[in-house]
Amino acid sequence: MDAAFCEKPKGGINLAALMLLALVVTAIIVFATMVKEVANPNDAHPVERHFADAVIVEQGCSHNGVWAVYREQKSKDVFHQVCKLDDGRWGDWIVRKIVDASGKVRYETVTRFIPKDGTLTKVQEYILKKATLFKGAW
Repeated sequence: MDAAFCEKPKGGINLAALMLLALVVTAIIVFATMVKEVANPNDAHPVERHFADAVIVEQGCSHNGVWAVYREQKSKDVFHQVCKLDDGRWGDWIVRKIVDASGKVRYETVTRFIPKDGTLTKVQEYILKKATLFKGAW
């Protein structure tokens, strides 16, 4: 057999690198699609601004429930829901109460994020600058 047929071509595209690049791009597209499916289509801000934290807070509130609710002092229709996250940190899911003409109440997400370092003390310090503990009917 001629040695010329056994030589590796020079300057060609490395197939392994190309396959790895395709795999990474596919993973990014799949993750982005999953985030869009988890997020409420009416609340683009949390995902656009806080991305992964928004999803983590949503999951934490869904899994662990709401620990406390605070109501903003200036905007009486805005509430902060404090939730313990699955990783032990604390998150803030801010919602606006909307009452339609028929009196039906719904809550629309303003944002979801992890304030400061995610400790309960820092989250409460952040929220208490603008809101007070809410003890009314939720």
